[in-house]
Amino acid sequence: MSNIIFDNNIEALKKKGFPCESILEQKDKYEIDNTFEFVEAKDKNLILKYKNDKEVYFNSTYRPIEEAKKWAEQYRNKEKNKVSIIYGFGSGYQVEELVEDLTENDIMIVYEPSINIFIKLLLCRDITHLIANEQVIIIVNEINDDKFRRYLSIEIKWFNLERTKIIDLPQYLNIFSEQYDKVLSDFKKEVVAQVGNTATLIARAKDRIGNIICNLQQFKRINTINELIGKFNNDIPFIVVSAGPSLIKNIDILHEAKGKAFICATDTAAKVMLKHNIIPDVYVCVDPIKFDILEIDDERVWDIPVVCSVTSHYKLLRESKGKIILFNEGHEIVSRLIKGKGKECDALGSGGSVAHNAFALGRFLNFKRIVLIGQDLAFTNNKTHIEGAFSDLSVSTQTKENEIYVEDINGDMVLTRFDFKAYLDWFEREIHALKDEVEVIDATEGGAKIHGTEIMTLREVIDKYCIEEDKVSEIINEMDNLFSEKDYDYIDKEISKLKTRICTLAKKAKKAKVANIKRYDYFTKKMFGNSKFIKAEDDLEKLDKYINNSPDMVFIDDLIIGSEYIMVSESSGLAADDPEAIKKRVENKNTLYDQIDIAVKRVLATFESVESGKYFEEENYGVIPEDRVSDK
Repeated sequence: MSNIIFDNNIEALKKKGFPCESILEQKDKYEIDNTFEFVEAKDKNLILKYKNDKEVYFNSTYRPIEEAKKWAEQYRNKEKNKVSIIYGFGSGYQVEELVEDLTENDIMIVYEPSINIFIKLLLCRDITHLIANEQVIIIVNEINDDKFRRYLSIEIKWFNLERTKIIDLPQYLNIFSEQYDKVLSDFKKEVVAQVGNTATLIARAKDRIGNIICNLQQFKRINTINELIGKFNNDIPFIVVSAGPSLIKNIDILHEAKGKAFICATDTAAKVMLKHNIIPDVYVCVDPIKFDILEIDDERVWDIPVVCSVTSHYKLLRESKGKIILFNEGHEIVSRLIKGKGKECDALGSGGSVAHNAFALGRFLNFKRIVLIGQDLAFTNNKTHIEGAFSDLSVSTQTKENEIYVEDINGDMVLTRFDFKAYLDWFEREIHALKDEVEVIDATEGGAKIHGTEIMTLREVIDKYCIEEDKVSEIINEMDNLFSEKDYDYIDKEISKLKTRICTLAKKAKKAKVANIKRYDYFTKKMFGNSKFIKAEDDLEKLDKYINNSPDMVFIDDLIIGSEYIMVSESSGLAADDPEAIKKRVENKNTLYDQIDIAVKRVLATFESVESGKYFEEENYGVIPEDRVSDK
């Protein structure tokens, strides 16, 4: 018999991409199970009841909605960028009240530990408004709980860490304590990870900025990924070579595909390929800090065309003698320089792995068939990578303590780790989106099963598809650089204009600080309608808008993360209209303007150091000593 409420809820879940198969399979089972059931309260609203040794109600048996409003008062908070993990869906009333409190950019993750309760809720109450809310993420144990940690990693960041909390619904800790321990453990792990990530961002900010500034000097030698479009026979395979442990199974026949496929390696795989005397057509290297390719002595690596971004390690572009093929990560200065030639430089998709960038390149170049090898995404023979890729290939203690198992290509279960699982999810989403457009073949011959791919051996791929000749390497190596000698003055002038704009940011920040102080002074004197107050407020708004909207803040943002992190920590939890909170926010804004001024000086000092060549003599590369930062 059809249940309109259930059908509407399921339809809403499907539209949101929620996996409903398990719910539909188990609906009949839990529909007749009376461990949990919805009953009427005195006011006729449905409430959840648990029946075991004794009856437990999750809501007031008289006025559940009124009770939910009072309960939610303790969590009312109009601060923005909050992340709330709600333990339990219950009857839905408390969740509805908390949703009312969501402000701009807030996210709510509702974790329901009981599939029984969730199915009963779908059967009895219309929650389509909650399901359709883009700020609400629903996790249900035994259905999609494997994605919980991934959602935490996406949503919890340094700037909202202090405004992230777990809220447990009434009765849930008593009934579902074991699952709560897991939720709390995952939450703590992600908080620790974010604190570590923030510390790394702060510590290595100068490296990333230094990379951009150094790499701008190499623009006279670059090409873009857009220039590769239409140059190759798209019927030949595009082979993505990664450094998973299974690469050892087929690397020695990979040379047979040379000249009959486009061979694109990750940087770590390129090292291994050279040891086997195989030269990829291109390799991809994007890491701004680690630069493993330098660990090898094989000089041939510097002649291989490299696909990279302006934030890639500066040594990569500086040492390479082969083609430098750039993709853009959204940096305005890159777009500005290349558009000056009437050209484009697009981005490449990625889910955090360099193999994603390589896969995205094959899609960008419109190849009809993409082949993955060495893409284990799991611990094959308890190894993370093929020998020769990294020094430490073993399964870590942390991975063993936080076991994640996925299906392998043979239908068995194989151990993986959190980041590998996230990479696997990215591939599966992308492959699903490309269905009927691109054939994706997994010729890894081991590791995790990548759903949506056709599983073949590399021998089968070569025999079946590597038939037609295409001189991929010759085509790439014979390309003219995007910029000719007559363009060099143009590049230098644009870089000079960039430095001028960066200087302007410091000037605007100084003026904004003055306006901020004036505005607060007039505010404390209650001169709200006074023309001086209005002018200070208008000036501050215009200056803040200029600073926040400036694309050149990309050079500054990394250097002020530390200050912003401290400010977020200090101001969290303070009510918006609290006089102390207002004063603290004014002081924080002034600190921020001071930090922008300091950051500008450091960026300009880095430009000066790079242009003079002194940057490359620094022991720590890019760390400009304080006495070298000019006050000009």
